[in-house]
Amino acid sequence: MRSGTSYCCGGFAHSCGFTIPTAETASMIVNGVRYDELPVVHIKSSKNNTLMIVTDHTGIRAPHLHS
Repeated sequence: MRSGTSYCCGGFAHSCGFTIPTAETASMIVNGVRYDELPVVHIKSSKNNTLMIVTDHTGIRAPHLHS
């Protein structure tokens, strides 16, 4: 990283004056799917367990996935 250069990341406003994602992010296409329609992974972790739930963009749980 060059001296005097600041980089912004995450979904928060920083001193650089912009946020990520931006208002235009929702209309982006990712592998043929609008960004605002991508599936969502909810992750809850504790000392002994990690629970991951996959939902569609409306919050409906996806069917059980098998590996």
